[in-house]
Amino acid sequence: MLASGKVEGLGDAIARYAQIEVAEYQRNYAWGNAQIDELFEDLVGTAETGQRHFVGTLILQDTEDEKHCAVVDGQQRLTTLFMLASRLRDEATALPSAVLDPVRPGGRPRDVLSQIEDFIYASHDSADSRFKTNPMLRTMFEEHVHASPRDRRPMPRSGISLTLALRRGYYRLQKLVREDLEYRATDAERLQRIATLFDALRNNLLVLCISTSALAESLEVFMTLNNRGLPLGPADIVRGTVLQHITKDLPEAQAQDEHVTLLQQWEDLNREVGTAAVDQYLRHYLVSTSPEKVQKKAVPTMVERRIADDDPLVARANALAFWQDLCDEASVYGDLLTPAMGGDTEYHLQVLATLADSYRVMALAALSDNVAIASEDRAELVRLCNVLTVRWFMAGRNAQELETRFQEVAVALRDSHHAAAAVQALRGLATFDFDAQTYMRERGSGVAQPRAILHGIERALAQRVGEDVVPFDPKKLFIEQVAPERVTPAWRAEVFGPDGEEYDGYQAIVTAVGNKTLVTSRHTKTKDTPFAEKRARFATAKPLITRDLADVPEWAHFTIEMRNAWLAEMFGLIWSVDPRTDRVEPFVAWAQANMRRGARAR
Repeated sequence: MLASGKVEGLGDAIARYAQIEVAEYQRNYAWGNAQIDELFEDLVGTAETGQRHFVGTLILQDTEDEKHCAVVDGQQRLTTLFMLASRLRDEATALPSAVLDPVRPGGRPRDVLSQIEDFIYASHDSADSRFKTNPMLRTMFEEHVHASPRDRRPMPRSGISLTLALRRGYYRLQKLVREDLEYRATDAERLQRIATLFDALRNNLLVLCISTSALAESLEVFMTLNNRGLPLGPADIVRGTVLQHITKDLPEAQAQDEHVTLLQQWEDLNREVGTAAVDQYLRHYLVSTSPEKVQKKAVPTMVERRIADDDPLVARANALAFWQDLCDEASVYGDLLTPAMGGDTEYHLQVLATLADSYRVMALAALSDNVAIASEDRAELVRLCNVLTVRWFMAGRNAQELETRFQEVAVALRDSHHAAAAVQALRGLATFDFDAQTYMRERGSGVAQPRAILHGIERALAQRVGEDVVPFDPKKLFIEQVAPERVTPAWRAEVFGPDGEEYDGYQAIVTAVGNKTLVTSRHTKTKDTPFAEKRARFATAKPLITRDLADVPEWAHFTIEMRNAWLAEMFGLIWSVDPRTDRVEPFVAWAQANMRRGARAR
């Protein structure tokens, strides 16, 4: 059979097959947060607008009966979409009812759970899932993703490196789906939202599905589609749109001059922000200068709307103005990516760059030469971006919602040039209560956020005593767990005392931020050594926050919990709309003062 293909909804494309299998020769699942977030954003967008959205190509090699096929291209997307469908199924299963009432009187109720399971499984009387991921991941996928949530074990957090991307992808999708559903007030609203997202996944996500009967033919199609140079991105389309409007109806010689000038400016822009970040800059620029929501793939359409006019001369003027402003602010965006302006602003931007990217929407406006505000106001706005971002993510709030809030303040600042109003708005957004100590104890298992917190305290301590601050450089500043992640009998006894064998909570305790400190070089060979030996090494450490630990007599579970409390208190002094860094003190001094106060109280 010769290759045949058509653009159709994902549901129609997969419904033809009882089994879609990723062959052994395919590479492992490799999607990260960026690709998963973009796909989920596309899904949410089409769910809200009802418009169909093209997500890519599937190349499938049919078997003889044409009910089974092998995936030649598209396995990353298919794996993610089937994981997403399973997450929607799981959330529907957890509700008291998975049946929606009829839309109109006399109509039939809708069994949402059954419809999702019809997508996941090809047959009602079989638990054999329709999609089979590559053999390296198949068992994990079947047991922890496709299996019914009523009788399966949770997806493991740790395991061999081959499964890392899948495990991370699973928990990323879980987070995205739950964040989307948490804004629905009732179970009925949550079920309706699940149904809406599933309908969008099944009907609104379009794929170009190409099927062949021979592997050689499949690979030829694949190579043809993927070997025509780098694919066009939004930035390339925007550049073409601007050039088209600028040169429309110009004499050939003048159009050629304009073309040369624009391409030179384009090269300059790429140097400012870095070629890899141009698409991201375009989107952040549009978000920072417009109240509209902006999806990455909608960037060219939004630019066209800004420029277009029935009068070609007006459209040309619009294009020139847009292009000039875009080129001007590229240098500001470059400063956000690699800050080198010195002072507190450089520090705050360095920290923010390791945590998220939504702050750039606000910082782009705060530092823009097109916004006429004082330099001290610019610095305060950047500081508040840091305060808000760190607090927001520590509290577990939604990342997209943070970008929306930054967008509102940025657009208002650009319109009014009123710095005081922007400062007040960010102060208001950053003023909310959450339990910082619970974060230190239970949710500080990563690297970026704990490093930002520890270094912020380190910086305040060093400035207070007049020492040089250890630079915030993620390539040279590392997190070390005092009690190591790998439990040993000696460390179990150190943490829990002589009867340490009776306790099984070691892992939960040692992942707390209170068990972490900063080092300027990795100590892989000595990371498991006893605390007495670590204390000797800590005594000569560059960071004050680590040197201080040399005076801690023992590293027991209550020491870690006490340090969690210290970190929470110091965090509140530093990451505040009204910081009190003059009250920041080392852990040992703080602990001794607290013990004295406790003794007096008794």
